[in-house]
Amino acid sequence: MELDKKKLLWGSVAPDILPQLKIHRHYEKESLDFVVNEIAKLIFLSRFVNLDGKLDPIVNKYISKKIGMISHFLSDFVCLPHFERWTFAGSMFKHMSYESKLNRYAKYHDFKRNVIDVDDVDIFQDKNINIKEIIKSYIENVIEEYSINEGFKNDLDFSLSLNIKISYFIIDTIKVYNEAMKKEFAFDF
Repeated sequence: MELDKKKLLWGSVAPDILPQLKIHRHYEKESLDFVVNEIAKLIFLSRFVNLDGKLDPIVNKYISKKIGMISHFLSDFVCLPHFERWTFAGSMFKHMSYESKLNRYAKYHDFKRNVIDVDDVDIFQDKNINIKEIIKSYIENVIEEYSINEGFKNDLDFSLSLNIKISYFIIDTIKVYNEAMKKEFAFDF
């Protein structure tokens, strides 16, 4: 499946622009459940979509936009100012300065795609799968691993790795849910 790059990009900036998304703070404690619900909803709503065939352009745009939006929050969860909660009350200049320097650093950074040691999500671990629980646990474990080190390199590599893993998880789970295996597994949303 090839995502729609324009919609992916739009989704990735939407949490800073759209009022319905701006109400969700970009900190794990306040928004992790929202992000987990968005992932679960995307999988649930896409369960009848055949991702292996010719994908309807409208469906592709929807999935791309949602993955972009989810990626924004996940990236913030593994970004030092959000992780350490540099908020408006006294730390906003420090927060904005860090992110500005991070953006400049990113242009020349040699990204590592697989820096996460946490085991990937295994949807085949049981016949009855609580999708929200395993997604939340996985993200929390990755954030805990992220917290061991800090700096631009750590932020960028964890952001890329986490987003790749969650994107593949979403797409792979939609495929599993869509295929004959759905008769053998019960997904609990």
